[in-house]
Amino acid sequence: MAAKRKERRGGERRRCRVRIKFWNDEIEASGFTADISSRGLFVETSKTLSVGTRLHLELELETGSFYAEAVVARALNAPRTAQPVVQAGLGLRLMDITEAIRAVAEQELLDKGLELDLRDLAKLATVYVRDIKRGGLFVPAEKPPDRDTSVTVRLLLPEPHEPIEVRGVVIHVMDNPSGVAINLLDVDQIRGKLVSIITG
Repeated sequence: MAAKRKERRGGERRRCRVRIKFWNDEIEASGFTADISSRGLFVETSKTLSVGTRLHLELELETGSFYAEAVVARALNAPRTAQPVVQAGLGLRLMDITEAIRAVAEQELLDKGLELDLRDLAKLATVYVRDIKRGGLFVPAEKPPDRDTSVTVRLLLPEPHEPIEVRGVVIHVMDNPSGVAINLLDVDQIRGKLVSIITG
C-alpha cells in the first residue's frame, strides 16, 4: 500500500518548510510548504479551495523566487480543535510541460473565439437573409462551447472590408455538422454595414 501511495503522489516526498504564495484570477493567499516532491507539494494554509483549481505558485527561497503552475489535488480541512495535530492545507500537483503546452493551446483557441468565413459575397448574402436578418447565426466549430455560453463571433467579410465582431449566446449545440446556433445580441449594430456590402 505504501509503495502505491508513493507512486501515485509522484516520487519521494521530503519535509521542507518554505514560504509560498499562490493565486489565480479569483484568490490570492499564502502559506508554508510541509513537504515537497518532484511532482507536487503540500501547503499548510487555512485557505479552502476546490479540487481541480488551477494556481500560480511563488516559492520564496533564499536564492530567489521560483515560479510554477499547479492544480489542487486534495484539500484538507481541519477543525480548530484538531489543528495542533492535523494541519489544514492543500495538496498541489505540479503541472508538467505537456500540460502547460496543452493549456496554452486551449487558451489560444478560447482567445480567438468563434469565426465565420463570409468573404464570398454570395455566401454572405445567403447567411444574412437566412440567419442574421432574423437575429441568429450558425457557426461551425470543432469544439463547440456549451449552451448558454456568451460568445463573440468574428465575421470575415469580402475584401476590402475589415472583419467585424458580433456578440451572442449559444442556444443550441449540434453534432452533425459540429457547431452552434447563436442568438445574436447586437445584430442591429451590424445590419446596416452588411446590407451595404451585399447591395454594393
